[in-house]
Amino acid sequence: MREALAKWHAKSVSIKLKDPESFEKLASPLKENIFPVDSNDAVGRTVDGGLDSAISHLESIKLQTAELKKVIEYVKSLKNKCYDIIAKLLSLPKDRYFTICHGDAWINNILYKYDKNGKLLDIKFVDFQISRHTSVALDFHYFVYSSVRSCIIEDNYDNLIELYHRTFVEKLKEYGVSEGDLKNLTMEWFKSELKKFSLYGLVTGFWLIHVVLADETNVLDMDKITAEDIKNMEFFNRTIDATKAERFKFIALHYLRMYMQ
Repeated sequence: MREALAKWHAKSVSIKLKDPESFEKLASPLKENIFPVDSNDAVGRTVDGGLDSAISHLESIKLQTAELKKVIEYVKSLKNKCYDIIAKLLSLPKDRYFTICHGDAWINNILYKYDKNGKLLDIKFVDFQISRHTSVALDFHYFVYSSVRSCIIEDNYDNLIELYHRTFVEKLKEYGVSEGDLKNLTMEWFKSELKKFSLYGLVTGFWLIHVVLADETNVLDMDKITAEDIKNMEFFNRTIDATKAERFKFIALHYLRMYMQ
């Protein structure tokens, strides 16, 4: 999946660098639908529900270490500020290497094709309703914190970063991007992007926990839910769930160790 995401981003970046006019035709219609600046009724306003749920789950954990207390206080400090912070991140001037990102790259928006022996042949992304022109780091954070198992992140996060970046650069070379641009798109560049947009990963990771870990008794029918429904409903289940609490804890502590030190 990380490789497929890197290939998608590399193709988009190559078009931007080699054929800016065509890229502009593709990117100019894209508007920020979830976190528009100065919008009081945007769907993204429900991120506060995600923060409330994160706080209540984190505070329910019996062993309150110094690290956990620190990250709880940090999450509390985001209350009533988080939407504006994210909206500003997403409205930054378009950097040379910003590109068309999927916007909703989580496990339920991926189709897998297997052969008769169960070998994976191909991956396709679906649901491009919130695609945006921004940093590749957003899709990377969104996928990892929403859809990758905690044990894999714990043991292989650096490898995930390395695999993504290696595939990204290999594909850029294949697509004929100039040596000058390739010299700029180093691992240091990618890690800098991850750092800059890390809060987006934390917030959307919190936001999607109830959807990703929903059991069969409270799964939402996403085909029938409208944006208005999301804004008006109690979208985040406030009942404390031990499995969700562990995921909240993992994401929060991983973010603390990786991006707040």
